[in-house]
Amino acid sequence: MIKINLLPTKKTRRRSSIQQQLAAFVVVLVGLAIMLFMVYSSEQDKVSLLMQQKTKVTADMKHLEEIIGDINTIQEKKVDLKKKLEIIEMLKKQKIGPVRILDELSTIIPKRVWLASLMENGNQLQMSGRATDHKEVAVFMKNLENSPFFSNVSLLYINQATGATGGVSVMSFELNCTYHLPQG
Repeated sequence: MIKINLLPTKKTRRRSSIQQQLAAFVVVLVGLAIMLFMVYSSEQDKVSLLMQQKTKVTADMKHLEEIIGDINTIQEKKVDLKKKLEIIEMLKKQKIGPVRILDELSTIIPKRVWLASLMENGNQLQMSGRATDHKEVAVFMKNLENSPFFSNVSLLYINQATGATGGVSVMSFELNCTYHLPQG
């Protein structure tokens, strides 16, 4: 007997093959979508981590800029204080200077020499006074030259003058010199 198969076998096989291929395609597509989602999530996490780091670095930079600003103001104040201290030291030296100069003058002036005036112009002194004779003026000038406080002593004039008491003859003189304070 002859059997006839009336079922469409080729179509069924073809259909099951197409269904299998379609199922495989869908599985691959779903797998690819899951993989892309995982990569996207990973990259999104990296981006959010980088954004957090960026905000932290920005905050640190602002804090450091404030510190740098504080350091700059402190350095400016330090420079101002140094200038003020230098001015104070200069004023102290200027305060002590005239006292030391006058003390030195009182030490080196001979007994028979009297100063009538003493004028200061910068580091120049102009002295005028009276002495009993030429020798006393010469001794005074020599003492000035030998002093560590005075240099460049020069006699402007010396004249014989009559004293205020009893007509005693005295020598009137005027001289210039440079003064400086020894270091130490």
